[in-house]
Amino acid sequence: MISVVILFISIGESYQGEYSNPILLISVCLILWLAALIRDVMSPSGRPVSTLVSIYMVSFFLVPGLLHLDQKRFPFFNANYSVPILEKSAMVVFLFSIFYLIGANVNFGQRGAVSRGENFLGYRPPRMPLLILLSAALAVTAGALFGFDRLHTTRGEFSHVFAELSATDLIQQSVARICGFLTFLYATINIRSRRNIASASVLLFSILVFLATNNILSLPRYIVAGYIISTVVVHFRLTPKSKALGVVVLMVGQITLFPILSELARGDIAAYFNRSQFDYLATSGDFDGFQSTTSVVQMVEGTGVKSGLQLLSALLFFVPRELFPEKSVGTGGEAAQYASFPFINLSAPIPSELYVDFGTWGLVVLSLVFGTAVQMLDRSYDRVANVPGHIARIVPALVAGFAIIVMRGSLVGVIGPLVMSVVYAHFAQHIVRDEGPYKGITR
Repeated sequence: MISVVILFISIGESYQGEYSNPILLISVCLILWLAALIRDVMSPSGRPVSTLVSIYMVSFFLVPGLLHLDQKRFPFFNANYSVPILEKSAMVVFLFSIFYLIGANVNFGQRGAVSRGENFLGYRPPRMPLLILLSAALAVTAGALFGFDRLHTTRGEFSHVFAELSATDLIQQSVARICGFLTFLYATINIRSRRNIASASVLLFSILVFLATNNILSLPRYIVAGYIISTVVVHFRLTPKSKALGVVVLMVGQITLFPILSELARGDIAAYFNRSQFDYLATSGDFDGFQSTTSVVQMVEGTGVKSGLQLLSALLFFVPRELFPEKSVGTGGEAAQYASFPFINLSAPIPSELYVDFGTWGLVVLSLVFGTAVQMLDRSYDRVANVPGHIARIVPALVAGFAIIVMRGSLVGVIGPLVMSVVYAHFAQHIVRDEGPYKGITR
């Protein structure tokens, strides 16, 4: 919070410059999101998804965006934007902020959490090993089809060794990684209820499956962070104190651990030590959120709205491009192509994704819907907030874990793995579900 105050002081003189209007709007948004983050953290409810969305908007989008406006320098290709485009982009962010926060915070009725005295985890423990074996079988099968050598190739080597992945390849890769992780997550839940040698053996087996399908050095940082956050949300009570600690860890991690993991994945750790953390925050493409939003707004001003094509492309991520030739390469990529950037693998944060298809009115409606969906996910978590390890925590935990990368976009590139993991976890939950207490549980 102190750093944000320093930021406001340092850019004070910029309020009188040509970028004064966008700076003012983004500053108002930052104040709104700081208030939302404080509310999320201080709330006795868990609010895991809402908290992660707020963290992204404050630390990964708005603070870097203000730095870029203040310095009149954006991370990619020294791009310049007209003042009207920057003002329109800031207004898109402002409208998203207002209507998302309404949807996420207006009370539509309260459901109480499970009583701390109720001793159940939402499933019948004897069924859990079957689910673990099913998940492991899917992970290993998908890994074999995709190729374990490719699963373990570092990101820096991957593009040089293998051609661009097809839709089938992406699905196989995602299923292997997701089911490998869920095998481990289910095993950790299993050992909470049955603490014996058999459960410990199952946990060891799940770790081996996870390591066979997930090489930390080849995983994108958002997947590593998603795994960690999801596991924490499943197994721990989210008190105000623990959430505050989590916020600090994530904010520090964004300028320390995340860039280190990125350089490790590319095989060049020395690059991390050749620049300061402030330079990383101000110049790295990892924080291109406001620039990418501006690029999308610029594209819409020049070519018009997409009339639902971007959203449809994201929802039909599993359809090969041969069958869907109009399928988008990603909103960020198309905006980069429109701007004639030499590199098109750019983000498209949720505000721009909700704007690009239907314009301002679409942004307003979809932001409200998005905020309401986040509130519903948080409530599904809060109903079992007092029972760490409850299987009903898994779906909101997965969404919370991957909230930051979904917020960053482009949706076409990131929504597939999350949708597959949530759908599988939802149906898997019903395989073993049991709403009554189970006397064999030990704490």
